Amino acid sequence: STTSSGDRDTLGLLIQSITPGGPAEKAGLEEGNRIAAINGVNLRLSREDAGERDMSGLTSRRLTREMAKLKAGDEVTLRVWQNGAYR
Repeated sequence: STTSSGDRDTLGLLIQSITPGGPAEKAGLEEGNRIAAINGVNLRLSREDAGERDMSGLTSRRLTREMAKLKAGDEVTLRVWQNGAYR
């Protein structure tokens, strides 16, 4: 699961929990990582927009929209903030 957390959304969408044995865990994602992009679609907010009430949930909606385009077994490319760097 993910969450938007305000000012730090400039790094990406916060991964709040990982399903044990699921695809995210197998890909090496961990709780506390931030998803910055999925298949080239930016999930970060600009510094000016981060923490603004009207931006709440925007990055989550972007992720949901992109995930809806996929079917089981599709591969995705993620840009993730982990341990102080993007990978």
